[in-house]
Amino acid sequence: MKVFALARSHGSWLAAILLIPALLAGCTFQGGDNPVARKLTWFDYVDGGDIRRSCTPGSPLRYRFVFNASYEEQVRTYDFDDITQGGVLKARVFGAADLSSLSVGKAGDLLDPWRGALVTVPLSVEDLGRLHTSMIADGVYDAAPKGLELPSHSFYWTVASCRSGQFHFNAFLWPSEDFTALRFPDLLFGWDTTGVAVNPPRPTTEDDNRTGRPQEARILFRLKVGDNGLAGLRPLKW
Repeated sequence: MKVFALARSHGSWLAAILLIPALLAGCTFQGGDNPVARKLTWFDYVDGGDIRRSCTPGSPLRYRFVFNASYEEQVRTYDFDDITQGGVLKARVFGAADLSSLSVGKAGDLLDPWRGALVTVPLSVEDLGRLHTSMIADGVYDAAPKGLELPSHSFYWTVASCRSGQFHFNAFLWPSEDFTALRFPDLLFGWDTTGVAVNPPRPTTEDDNRTGRPQEARILFRLKVGDNGLAGLRPLKW
């Protein structure tokens, strides 16, 4: 797995620090901002597994948007939790780790290059109303495109939500008319104050490598849409 290759490059002491939270995380996303746990539970995070497991009648409204802009280059995530009366957007952008900023002042510093940029933005009821209207127009609550493959080197949106006690999942792959017609990205990008420019969609292949990583350190995988979620996860390289 990628985390082992990473640990070897910084010594066994770093391996121990990195692997402990990863082992505790298991395969399901349980919240929090630990970047190692995020990597190991990424598929479950994109699937909205934690939202799905807690979505029951009476559950608070939750949204999660993930923009995969060629995974090794950039990923943007937008989480809205308990937003019935307005709330807070948690926006994060991460990509290739910047090891030039690595500090060893304390254990937490070792994970900083992989944390990405994170901001929290307060939103009004009116803001959330506009978002909900755009989601309906975009077909977010329609049936997911079962069988659609989402290669990690491609550009796509996934949306997981819990509304009125019902879990919904959908995905939009570029290039497609559905992707181009989406309205919610303009709202999310407008609220995003990370200061990190959006990586725009472009044709890519598995051989594209703009990160400078050696080939053996590449992270390539392929997700597949199933019934109201992800299914048939098939790693390509890790």
